[in-house]
Amino acid sequence: DFYFRIDPFTFENIDHYRNEDISLPGEFVAGNILKPMRQFLTVQENNSLGFEMNIPQEGIEVYDGKGKLYEFISMSNDGLKGSGTLRHLTSVTKSDEYKFYPDSMLTQATTFNIEKDGGGLFPELKSEDVTIKWLPKENEWLAYNADDKRFNMFNNGSALDGSLKLTPSRLSGSGAISMTDSRIVSNGFSFTSSQIRADTADYNFRSPSTSGYAFIAENANTEIDFNLQKAAFHLNTDSSFVKLPEIEYICTMTDFSYDMKTKILAMEQRGKSAAGSGLIPPEKLLALNMKTLEKPTFIAVNSLRDTIAFTARKANYNVENEFIEAENINYIHIADALIQPEKGRIVINRRAKISKLENAYIAVNNRHLLHSATINIESADRYSGSAIYNYVDDSKNVQPITFSEIATDTLTTSAKGYIPENQNFMLSQAFTFAGDVSLSARQNNLFFTGSA
Repeated sequence: DFYFRIDPFTFENIDHYRNEDISLPGEFVAGNILKPMRQFLTVQENNSLGFEMNIPQEGIEVYDGKGKLYEFISMSNDGLKGSGTLRHLTSVTKSDEYKFYPDSMLTQATTFNIEKDGGGLFPELKSEDVTIKWLPKENEWLAYNADDKRFNMFNNGSALDGSLKLTPSRLSGSGAISMTDSRIVSNGFSFTSSQIRADTADYNFRSPSTSGYAFIAENANTEIDFNLQKAAFHLNTDSSFVKLPEIEYICTMTDFSYDMKTKILAMEQRGKSAAGSGLIPPEKLLALNMKTLEKPTFIAVNSLRDTIAFTARKANYNVENEFIEAENINYIHIADALIQPEKGRIVINRRAKISKLENAYIAVNNRHLLHSATINIESADRYSGSAIYNYVDDSKNVQPITFSEIATDTLTTSAKGYIPENQNFMLSQAFTFAGDVSLSARQNNLFFTGSA
C-alpha cells in the first residue's frame, strides 16, 4: 500500500489561490518503506502534490527497520526520494539522491563504506561513486564500483574491481582483487573481517622485476587470512598446472601456501609429499629404465626442442627474489644420464637457469656411477662438469679417479681424467698405472692411456 490519506478540509477562493496556500494535512502510508507518518501535502517545484521533510537527528527507519535514513526525504510524482546518510547493517552510504520503491532502493552513492562488526562477519571497506541496488525483501544489498574507482578493503591496499553483495550473514563479491603483490579473479568471493575465500579463482603473483606476473594459477580454491598473514590455495583438478613466467617453467604442484611476511610460496604435490621423503639410493639409479621414468612435476618452457623436466615433491618459490628451491628430486634426466643433486635439492633462477650443482651423483647410461660431481646443466641434452669415479679392481679394492672434464656430444656422456704417478694407482694387484683415463657412456669399461 502506498498512498496519502488527506484529512477533511475546506478551501476558499478556489478561483484565485496561490501554490503556497495549499497545505493539506493527512497521513502518508509508504507500504514497507516507511512507517505511516503525518505530513502536509503541498505543491512541489514540479507542480505535483507532495511533501518535503527534514529528518530528525535520530533518523527514520526504512524497510521495516532494516535501514535508517538521515537528513532529508521527499515525495512527489517523481516518487519517494531521499538524500543524506543511509545506514544498513554496518554499512554507511552517502548520496545526493535515493530512490525508494516498495521492492528496492536505487542510488548512485558518493561514498559507500562498511565498518567492522563485533562478530567478524564484515571487513572494513571504503569506496566512492558506487551504484547501489537494495532488495530489502531478499535482504540483498548490491554494489558496483565505477570504472575508475575500486572497493578498498581491509585497510591494507587490497582493492576490488567488481561487485559486492551484502546480506545480514555475509559479504560476497565477484571481480578482480588487487593486492600489493598479487591479483585474484573470481566470480565467487566470500569475505569476513580478515579473510578472503573463493571456491574457484585465478591467483597471480606480480613480478617484482617486470610488469608481468611471476606466478599464475587458474581454477584454484583460495583462502587468504590477513591476521595470520598467510594465503593457501589448491588447484581444483589434479590435471591442471601453474605457470612461472619469470622462471620459465610450468609445474603440476597442486597445493600452495604463501607467507606474506617472508614472501615465500611453498608448493606440494597433493598426496605425494608425505609418501616418503627418502631419495633413491644412487647405486639404484643405474637400474632405472630410461623409458619409464616418473612423470615430471617441473617442466622448462624456455626451449621447445630440449625441455628440461624433473620430479620434485616439494618446492619453495621466493617471489621477491625470483628463484625456486626444489626438493626431494631423485634425478634429473639430462642426455643419457640421471643426475641426483645433493640432498635432492636444486635452485632454479630466472630464465630457467639452474644453479651449479655440487656433490651430485651421475648415473651414466645404466653403466657408470660418478659422485662428488660439480655440474652445470645447460639443457636437456647437455651438461658439463667434473666428478669422481670409484674404480674397483679384481680384488674389490676401491680407488677414486677424478674426471676433471665431463661433457656431452650427441646425447652421449664422455669424461676425461688424469692419474698422476704419486697417486700410486693400482690397475690390479700386479700393475700400477699413471696417465690419462677416459669414460664413455657407450662402453662398459674405462680406457687407460699411459704407463703401467
